[in-house]
Amino acid sequence: MYKVQNKIKQTALTALVLILTAYSLHAEVLLIERVESKSGMSLPTKSQTMAKVQAQFGEPLSQSAPVGEPPITQWAYADFVVYFEHSHVITTVIKKSSETEIGPKAIEPASHNEETNPIDNKDN
Repeated sequence: MYKVQNKIKQTALTALVLILTAYSLHAEVLLIERVESKSGMSLPTKSQTMAKVQAQFGEPLSQSAPVGEPPITQWAYADFVVYFEHSHVITTVIKKSSETEIGPKAIEPASHNEETNPIDNKDN
């Protein structure tokens, strides 16, 4: 009796692993297809200046204050986020299409009253 119960548990576990594997493979294919479909979209390119990005794509929806050294700034547009080092593009990331998709975190607009550097505010 014990062997039969053990065999049933093993079969159920194997089936669950197969179902979860198939689901994750399906999700990866959808993400890949979405990225490929966006590949034709116009995006800022590496080393473009802030002025050129703004001239081509308009005013960003939000901007972060420069953080760190060298200073890194984020500009958020409807479909993508642009990351600048000093005033030049270092990368552009397409935003996630749903809350369940893993992608870049939303940025919050910088408050002009915050003059502190987050690196200097280490909790001891």
